[in-house]
Amino acid sequence: MVRAFSIGVLFGLIIVSNVYAMNLGTVAKNNFVNIGENQSGRFNLLFWTGDEQVYHVELHLKYAPDDWAITIQPENFNISRSAGEEAVVIDNNYVGATPVVVYVKPPLYINGTYNIVLTATAGAPAGGISFLQERVFNLTARIGGPAATTESNESNTANNTSPSDQNKATENGGMLLIIVSVILILVIAFLIYRYA
Repeated sequence: MVRAFSIGVLFGLIIVSNVYAMNLGTVAKNNFVNIGENQSGRFNLLFWTGDEQVYHVELHLKYAPDDWAITIQPENFNISRSAGEEAVVIDNNYVGATPVVVYVKPPLYINGTYNIVLTATAGAPAGGISFLQERVFNLTARIGGPAATTESNESNTANNTSPSDQNKATENGGMLLIIVSVILILVIAFLIYRYA
């Protein structure tokens, strides 16, 4: 009787718990900037979602050259389908997108190529089982040459994924979670049955 009750409770937990998958879109409008003497560089990022769900996004500086001044505006924000200062087109519909600007200023004018790495973590601040998505932005600043110019490199960024690719990843991730959960429950149920 105890075994059957334990197995029932385990299956009930899986059925009752909410699992949220996310649809997060990101793109680095430019991931390269050339910085002239006594100037700073500017990188532009965009964040959006095709869901009505509100997601909280936090950006963190993972790596930057020593003594560089790095400013991320904004560092924390919420995104949803209907909110944003800019827009992107998904399935012939406009979706709100939130721009993020990253300013970089080197302490000295020393010729060279420098890397800045940012991470963005997004998740739903809701109950149930939530997943976090993380994006890594590899940005490059070159010091030397002409006055500061910004070059668009959208096609070269690793963060530029189409909405259909994001939906496929979400569907595959959801199915994988269900399969792993069922296997885990069966193993736990077997152990309870055998050793209880």
